[in-house]
Amino acid sequence: MASMASYVLKIAGSIDGRPEENADLIKRIDQAFSDRPEKGTGIPDTTPGDGWPAGFILQGYRLCVWRRDAGPTERFDPYDPEYFEKVKVKEATRYVTQYTFFAEVNQFRLGSLYEKRDVMLPEVRWFYHYPQYQWYRDLLKILDDIRKMIPKERVIQPIWFSEWRWYCGDGM
Repeated sequence: MASMASYVLKIAGSIDGRPEENADLIKRIDQAFSDRPEKGTGIPDTTPGDGWPAGFILQGYRLCVWRRDAGPTERFDPYDPEYFEKVKVKEATRYVTQYTFFAEVNQFRLGSLYEKRDVMLPEVRWFYHYPQYQWYRDLLKILDDIRKMIPKERVIQPIWFSEWRWYCGDGM
């Protein structure tokens, strides 16, 4: 029997205006996530460990997805009492830029989770104790710098952590 472990990180946020209006901001944000690491240097129970992005990937795991995207999304306010009148004249729709960074990392092993628990449990601890690691501290600083570069009046939803999940299972 084989087993698998996987973890996911998603960072997302919205900026007022279409992507073409936010091209300079998108380019600067993309720089924070442009270095796709070839292999990870993260080691469970070894703090603070390496920085972002190499320390984010556990040794022996592989990076499956490393994706950045900035696309237009319609924004509307159905609670505006005049909303439906505005829709008729196409004044109700504004566009925002939805920025998303998504990474997925996984590993397959021969043997069940139970059989591999001596290896797996420290990796699960690493996942749940992420604030102790340098990669997380580096990423916090990057996100804080991104938040500071976007004019406050343009922020619809701050670019911040949206998802952090761990999966594991037997029977691959």
